[in-house]
Amino acid sequence: MDLHWGFASRYAQWSKSKDSFLIPPLTTFIGALAYGHARLFSRPEELDSVSYAEKIRENLTSVNVKVTSPLWLYSDLSKIWWYRYREKSAKPDAVALGKVVKGSLEAPSFTVVYSLNEKGVEALGGEKALVASAASITRVGSKEGIASVREVSHGCTKPLNTAHGTTSYSLWKDLAEEVSGTFYTQRIVDYRVATIGDYSKAPARLHLYPYDAKEGRGTSIDVRIRSDRAAIYNVEGELVVIEL
Repeated sequence: MDLHWGFASRYAQWSKSKDSFLIPPLTTFIGALAYGHARLFSRPEELDSVSYAEKIRENLTSVNVKVTSPLWLYSDLSKIWWYRYREKSAKPDAVALGKVVKGSLEAPSFTVVYSLNEKGVEALGGEKALVASAASITRVGSKEGIASVREVSHGCTKPLNTAHGTTSYSLWKDLAEEVSGTFYTQRIVDYRVATIGDYSKAPARLHLYPYDAKEGRGTSIDVRIRSDRAAIYNVEGELVVIEL
């Protein structure tokens, strides 16, 4: 998946300054897939205040991301107008809106692994429908975050009989007993227990990305998982940690 210039996926916070996550949260990637799926089946993105992405979320077992592009946080000031009800007047103000700009690199910005079981694949229309939906991803985050997909592949995999491995893909930090290497963490909504939409009261969880934020490059980390909570899978020659 390639970003054209960058993206904005901002924290839910009640303040004038609205910072963006450095790396799109997993819910953002779920929403990106849901957009293509909704168009494929001629469904609205939202119906009765329920996001269509909820249908995707309910059928996923895991989302794992490999970050490749250099990513840099940036904020600019925007002029807004506040309407003061008691005073019956509008007054201008300025807010700092965060965004992330990607650096120049030939490799894809992200590689995303969406994991589903057989029941989930069937519920979402089968393999062909999921491949078409992934190929139809056109944005990441807000509508200005234009993206394109270079390649889509799919297949079956089984857990490996090991609790230790080296990975370039993200994972929930609490699934690991030991981690060594350079990584970046951010607290994001746990999509496994929170519905897509209003995240102001949604439970958050620490997610770990094999990524060097100072140098702006993807890394690989050595991880020993908690075998009672996760398993390691071989996905096209790379190891991916998936929660049970």
